[in-house]
Amino acid sequence: MKSLCEIGRIAFPKPCGIAINMMPFVMGDASSIPDRYRHYQSLIDACRLENEQIGTVGYLSIQESYVIVGTSQRRPGIHTDKHPSDDWGGGGWGSGNVESGARKDGIYVASTVGGSCRAWDLQIKMPGKMGNCEHLRSDLERLHPITMKADVLYWMTDSVPHESLPLETATFRQWFRLVTHKVGIWYEQHSTANPLGVLPSCVIAHGNKFAQATARS
Repeated sequence: MKSLCEIGRIAFPKPCGIAINMMPFVMGDASSIPDRYRHYQSLIDACRLENEQIGTVGYLSIQESYVIVGTSQRRPGIHTDKHPSDDWGGGGWGSGNVESGARKDGIYVASTVGGSCRAWDLQIKMPGKMGNCEHLRSDLERLHPITMKADVLYWMTDSVPHESLPLETATFRQWFRLVTHKVGIWYEQHSTANPLGVLPSCVIAHGNKFAQATARS
């Protein structure tokens, strides 16, 4: 059973300076996405969401920015999107036998720059705080990570360890992520509200998600 796989090649639209994170929208309903982001619908379609996802709230992230040498566009360090308490990703974003086509929930991700992210086809059940897996780096380095290719869509579960890599050459990078509906907490301070009024279908937390204590509503 795999926890990470290639879905296929995709074509990114022309960039226009978008920077959104975990914006809620209704999967299968393009009208729930603001016009200025709707040209990414082709990438959402490429995820080939399972029928039970249609009509539920998903979370869209897009970042288009110039990345300087020696830095990463996204969160550095090996981590998962799963919190050890299960609050970070609810009960788990993704499972199933992807070799038989049975993807279940999970995360879809792609970028325009090859070698800017790598991940391991395995699951870390109990990562550190906010998914930190740096304490496992020496062990993971021996397990042949998958370096993600440019313009290829990947699927993975929230327990997959991955890291955004520092770039050796300065470049402009587009990054796309779709998180399906099983999310336990939506962190207001770190996320993008949908101006069309679509709300997260989970607990909303106020304050810094990396802080020791977070007030919730």
